[in-house]
Order: sequence, then C-alpha cells, then structure tokens
Amino acid sequence: MNKERGVTRQDMPYLSLFPYSPYPQQLEFMKDIYEVLRRERGVLVAEACNGFGKTACALAVALSLERKIVYATRTHEQVRQVLKEVETINLHANKNFSAICLASRRNLCLNEACRRLPPIEAMETCNILKKTGRCPYRWNINNLTVSSLPSVLSVRKLLKVGRISGVCPYFLARTLSSESTVVVAPYQYIFNEAIRIKVGLNLDDKILIFDEAHNADKIGQDVLSDTLSERGIRNARRELEALDLETEQIDCLHAYLEESIPDTDRSVVKSGLELKRDLEDVLKGEIVELLDYWEILVDEIRIYKIQRGLVPICYLNGLVNFLSLLISQNIDKYTAIFRLSKGGYKLIELRCLDPSLAIKPVIENAYGTVIMSGTLSPLDLYTEILGISNVRVRSYASIANPDNVMTFVDTSVTTRFKERTSRMLDMYGERIYMITSKVKNGILVFFPQREFMMDALRKWISGGLIKSMGRFLTIHGRRIFIEGEDASENSRIVEEYKKAAKSEEGAILFAVFRGRNAEGSNFPYEEANAIILVGLPYADYHDPAVKAQIAYLNSKSPRLGERWYVMDAFRAANQALGRGIRHRDDWCTFFLLDRRYGTHWRFISRWARENGILPFDKFFNLNFKF
Repeated sequence: MNKERGVTRQDMPYLSLFPYSPYPQQLEFMKDIYEVLRRERGVLVAEACNGFGKTACALAVALSLERKIVYATRTHEQVRQVLKEVETINLHANKNFSAICLASRRNLCLNEACRRLPPIEAMETCNILKKTGRCPYRWNINNLTVSSLPSVLSVRKLLKVGRISGVCPYFLARTLSSESTVVVAPYQYIFNEAIRIKVGLNLDDKILIFDEAHNADKIGQDVLSDTLSERGIRNARRELEALDLETEQIDCLHAYLEESIPDTDRSVVKSGLELKRDLEDVLKGEIVELLDYWEILVDEIRIYKIQRGLVPICYLNGLVNFLSLLISQNIDKYTAIFRLSKGGYKLIELRCLDPSLAIKPVIENAYGTVIMSGTLSPLDLYTEILGISNVRVRSYASIANPDNVMTFVDTSVTTRFKERTSRMLDMYGERIYMITSKVKNGILVFFPQREFMMDALRKWISGGLIKSMGRFLTIHGRRIFIEGEDASENSRIVEEYKKAAKSEEGAILFAVFRGRNAEGSNFPYEEANAIILVGLPYADYHDPAVKAQIAYLNSKSPRLGERWYVMDAFRAANQALGRGIRHRDDWCTFFLLDRRYGTHWRFISRWARENGILPFDKFFNLNFKF
C-alpha cells in the first residue's frame, strides 16, 4: 500500500497503484474520481493545471476499480504519455495491466495504397484489398502468440510487430483492444458512432476518460459536420461517367450549388431544415432511394479504380455521407453555410451546432466519465454547453509553489477592433518594451491574429522600438523569433528560440493564440519566464458559423450564446498561459494586457488567478529581476 505522506489508507485502493508520492491536491482529485466512478453513470468535470499529474491520478483510480478503460486523447504526444503512465504503474505496483492505442490507417497501415488515403476512403479500400487478396499483410492473428507481446503496445511497437510477423498492425490493434484493460483512442473515434462500430470500440459500461477536454465541444461538432463542395460534385460526376451511368441527379445538385452561392466573399446562411427541403425539391423527394443506389455504386467505383491502378478515392461516397447527414433526425440542430473556399470553389458547410449530440450518448452509456483539462473555466458554463447533467464539477489548486506564479492585468489597453488605433499599438509596444527590460531568459508573446502581429511588428520597427540587426529583430538586444507558418518551419524556429532563451541574452517568441505554440507545446522553466497576452482572441463575431452558434445557444437559454463567445476567447487565452507552467517547481509571470481580463476574471483558470491578480503598474514596484 502506498503511503500518503506517511499515512496508510486502507480505504483508498488506488494509492497502491499511484506511482508517485501524492500531494494533497492530487489526493483530493483522486478521491473525487473514486467517489464519482463508484456512483452509477457518474461524471466528474475537473480543471487542474498543467503538470498536476492528471493522467497518473485518473489511471490509478480507474485501474483500481477493475474495469476496462477508454482514454480519449487529442495528440500523439498525449497517447505516448498515457501509455508511459500505464507502464510506470505496472512497474511500481508489480502489475500487468494491458494497454493499446487505436489509431488510423495513416499511422498503423503498412500498405502504402491505404495509408495515404483519407480515413473513410482508406477503410473502404482496405476492405476491397482484403476481399481481392491484394494486401500482403494478414488481418487475422491466429498464428501470432499474443502472450509474447508487450502488455503495453504503442504505435511504434505495433508497427514493429507487424513488420516482423507479417500481421497488419491496424487489425492487430483492433483485435487486441477488445481484451485490453486500457484502450487509448482519438476523440474522433469516441464521438463518431460509425467509426466505433467499424473498429469494434464498445464504450458500454467502461470507464471513459477525456483528457485535454477543453475543446471537446468543438471536436464533437466537427465530427458531426460535413461539407459538400463544387469540386467533389464534379469529380463524382466524372466517376459516374466513367462507368457510363446516369448523372442527372448530380447535375441537379451542381446547378443548385451554382445558383445558391454568389461569386463573391459573401456567405449565405440557411438552417439545416431549409437545406433539407431545398434538396428534397431539387432531387424530387428521392433522397433515400438515391442513397440506396449510390451506396451500391461506391464499391463499384473503388474496384474500377483499383483495377486501373488509380488511387481509389471515391468522391461519390462524399455525396452519400453528406446527404445521409442531411436526412438525419437532428438536422434542426444544424446550420448550412454557403460560401466560396480559399481555392475559389463553391461549397456548403453543414455545421452541427449542438455538441451534446456527440457527447451525451457516449457519456450515458459509459460506466462513469472523467472530463479533465487545465482550461475549463467557468466549469458551470462548460457543462451547460456540453448539455450534460448529474455532474460533479471541481477546480483544484495548483501544485506549483504559489510564489512561482504571478499574474498582472493592464486595463488601460485593449485589442477591441474599434480601438485598434496607432496610439493603442504604441501603448502595447511600450508595455512589451518595459516587461522585457525586467524579465530575463525566455518570453512568449501571444497575439489575436497573425495579421495583427505582423502589423504591430512593422509599426514597432518603424518607431524604433524594435531594432533590425542584419537578419534578426531585437529588443533590448534580445532576439525576437516569429512563429512559423507551417509545422516544419515552426519546429526549427522553436528549437532555435529555446536554445537562445536559456542563454544569458535570452529570447522572445511572437506567436498567435490557437496557433502551434499556444496549444500542446511546452516551454518549461527558462523557456518561458513570462507570458504576455496581447489582447483577447475573440472569434470574428460576423463569421456566419459564429453567429449561428450564438443564436442557437441563445435559443436554448438566455444569453448562453454570448457567454459561450466569451468562454471561447478565454479558453484560448488560458491555453496560452498554460505553456509556461509544466511542472510543480516551474515558474512564470503572466501579463494580461487587455481591460476585458479584468471584467471577466472568472473566465481565467483558477491556477492562473488563485494568488490574486495584480494591477500592471505594481510589477514595476518589485525590486527584483524575474
């Protein structure tokens, strides 16, 4: 039995599995998980800071209940972390809990003909390759000695087993997942019923853990949304022509799309029900019959392409999926946005407005659910948006030393669009200049949009606040790095920044809220001695999708849409702040430069405000260097 600061707890079976010496906050968290999961269909919504040990806490308690666990994650790094914690628990407690990750064919398939395809196309192509004997990898594991496999199987280990044994890693993971104690899966697998059925992922009476769940609502909505594009319609027509089949219905769809969308940047918005009625008229009320017919043709098209050595993407299948969604029973909870794509193609976005459509069915069938993240504030609003009830909501004190975190708010500046004057930009530049004179090592500066960031940079350069020294930009002689626009470029820039941040000269990284460095990246210790938030990252209020979301939520509860709009901005801000505190002994100073942080302080995560929020001018009264 593990010891909690020298005290043995016989009534806490999870302590024998927890592989570390627990802190009081962790004990409180584990106790809440234990109590909720022992209650039928209980749900815990928990906010705890980065570095808290949420993964280890949740796994220790869930494993102690001797039930199977489905662990939902968002990134490959989180998958690795979960599997690593299971291994650590096994080693610590002398257990042999099994764990496996479910991943797409893009990550697990060894057949190049499949792994480069979109998920749905890869799935259907895989089925055809199996039926026709064209895949060299075995999909059954009858001849594989399962007992010889490691108890914890990552993507890397699955691929290694597949290459050595000739067994398909994708189907190996699917087969083993039915017996594994812990199954780690992407959010899309959890929320999409069709995918769950295809991969054999049964959630009934299992413990469900959602990690980094601050975007669970958006992910759920994305999974249940779809797009019909002019390009997709044209390609589907070509597929039918290749088989000498009738194209009249597709031509009618194309004509409707052409007539409905102006050749401008202006969008047209309709309800999901309006779009359904429109297309019933266009297709003469024969949508169900048409879908039955097209579904038969989808396999014929794929076989036709495979036989000719073509990539077996079936565009007609995209039309089938879109129309199937359109005639679903919840279409009244959708909006249809008609617009031009960045490439100039006309398209219709059928956007789900209600995240509960994805989340509630999953939670209601689970044995118990833990929803956790570092950025869920305000918790009552978050649960209302998700549409879940019978919930315990908790926010936990930070495990970091209180003296290591300070938060300052400047209410004299704002990035509100109507107030983005030249003078306001100068004021922001002056504050960044003052902060960088006092804070050493690494500083992260986040902006609402990239365009705004670049405009500010140009103004501060022209005004002499930022110096140009050869290829480099500097402030106080400290080099400024600018977030890369693509993944590989950004990785290189961040690596250079981190190295410079640890040097005596220090460094500054300019980045964008919701960008690559604002979510999922780690900047511990000297890599982020301070984080500066330039304004608040509100979504474009005039964006049709945003307006539709606000209107829909307001129809459910007075001003719920407006409160969601504020929460959405603060969620991105809290995520950016979380980059700087990654461990218990980490430190960071936060600067929130916008008056709206003072107005909506309850939307700031507890761990960033629990030591109090100080006026910005107090920072300069402190007589030590950060």
